[in-house]
Amino acid sequence: MSILSTPAWRGQCQTVHDVIEMYLTQAKRDLAARSYETVACILNRFDESAGDLALAECRPFDLQCWMNEHPEYASEWYRRCVVSTIKRCFTWAAEMELIERNPFAKLRGSRGQTTRRRPMTDEEFQTLLRGSNAAFRRFLIFLKFTGCRPGEAASMRWADVQFEEGAVVLKEHKTARKTGRSRIIPLVPTVVKQLHWMRSHGKAAKQSCAQDHVFTTGRGTALSRGWLSLRMQRLRRRLGLAKGVTYYGLRHRYGLMGIKNGVNLKLLSLCMGHARTQMTEHYVAEAGLTAQVHEAAWQVAYGSIQGR
Repeated sequence: MSILSTPAWRGQCQTVHDVIEMYLTQAKRDLAARSYETVACILNRFDESAGDLALAECRPFDLQCWMNEHPEYASEWYRRCVVSTIKRCFTWAAEMELIERNPFAKLRGSRGQTTRRRPMTDEEFQTLLRGSNAAFRRFLIFLKFTGCRPGEAASMRWADVQFEEGAVVLKEHKTARKTGRSRIIPLVPTVVKQLHWMRSHGKAAKQSCAQDHVFTTGRGTALSRGWLSLRMQRLRRRLGLAKGVTYYGLRHRYGLMGIKNGVNLKLLSLCMGHARTQMTEHYVAEAGLTAQVHEAAWQVAYGSIQGR
């Protein structure tokens, strides 16, 4: 549907539904498919409950009440994600002058203890490997040695794997619309060897149902977001692992190891597929590089750290 065909486009939006409809129409053009799927899921749920509300009567408290009615949003991180997604929608409408102001702008996140994504420990990773079947172990190993997003690995097809260049090239990815570039995932020898083994053992031939996805379920279908989430939840319960053990923990581990091993920040951001180096910089603070910071100060003052 074109924005020009949307009833509200020539005037200001009047209801919550009007804003969400306009925003999703534009978001479908601007966001990658998986990002749009997440945003649309959140906004459509909010639309079902609050779509008929007149914008002139909306208050931050209305969004707060809606959040309170969804105890299934147990993760503090996901609650912040839901709130920021809804607020971003109405901020966009205000910037486009479709509404006078964002009625939910003043809602703040929880002041309680937050649960941040954290890097997965080596012990947790080994526990996951021991508790998984061979196919899922290969998926976990790929995440560990590439630092890619779980969705990138799940959507990867054999046609994306460039063995000669030692990389995976994804045209459709999270930041594709923002950067206008393909996502390049560098492959280290461990991963190249694993992919060669999977290819030579006929994995691609058995994946016709998944349209030649590299990683699939036991039934040969593509790995969906829901399937991955349920698989991790069951593994955590069965293996006695904490809720903080997530797929993204392997990505955070990758980023921290890059900083600790002295990888250039710009190169690390390229490895991780960040659109800006600012997104990679938070790993510097988390790494706690006290010794490295002292060495940097010494080098600034004296030009060399040799002979200290």
